[in-house]
Amino acid sequence: MRFSILAALIFSAIRPLAAQSTAKSATTESPASIDRQIAKDAARVGKMDVVNAASNNSLDILAFDTREHDLRGTPFLVPAWLRGTVSSAGGTKPAAGWLKFDAAAQELWVRRPQGDSIILSSESVKGFALQLNSANNKLLERRFERLPDGLVTGTAVAYAEVLAAGNQLSLLRFQRKTLVKEQGMPGYNAGKTTDVFRSNIRYYLQWADGVCVPVKPTKASVLNAVATRQPAVAAVVAKDKSTPRTDAELSEMMLQLNNAFTKN
Repeated sequence: MRFSILAALIFSAIRPLAAQSTAKSATTESPASIDRQIAKDAARVGKMDVVNAASNNSLDILAFDTREHDLRGTPFLVPAWLRGTVSSAGGTKPAAGWLKFDAAAQELWVRRPQGDSIILSSESVKGFALQLNSANNKLLERRFERLPDGLVTGTAVAYAEVLAAGNQLSLLRFQRKTLVKEQGMPGYNAGKTTDVFRSNIRYYLQWADGVCVPVKPTKASVLNAVATRQPAVAAVVAKDKSTPRTDAELSEMMLQLNNAFTKN
């Protein structure tokens, strides 16, 4: 895969970070190898890693062991390199590459052809998309966009997955991973605490003007938020007695809401 377009995004604002010591150049891998790469990377989570450290005008490679028996989980949305695209804040054509999303730090990693990794400056990333294999072995694209600054407390930059996109209304799902301490199981680890990555999930209703309103993943909560601006639209969808319980069902309801705009 070509990374020449990504060079436009990766300029002075990029910070060197942990490189993947066994990762191959993305230019040498075929689409059929993505499953093997995912399994390989997933097996390496929490094991040996390599970092780049800038030293004068040279690049030092420092190997270290990051295995931690008292840490469970991963900060990444998916613990593997995935094909994807990055949309820059400048509005240029999306650039393709191998990506990982750090859901704890809300940072996007890019694997370079030489095998190491870098973090893209949050100021340069408007959004991105990750490609995964679904249960029926079809390629599934998950799209993420940057939330308005200050919307999420505790982080300067936040990215949310677009569950349903519409001309008038969209439904966004924000996920941030945090470390929590848990007590060990009875027996050998009794009394021992373990750091565990846990996901915190929030939902937002986004209007066409970019305003985001926090909602619960329920029909009532979404319709109440819609009714603050468009009570007639909310009333139309409220007549449907179905009760969405999953993200997919909520996305179907968002389609109903957007269709109701055209009829009112």
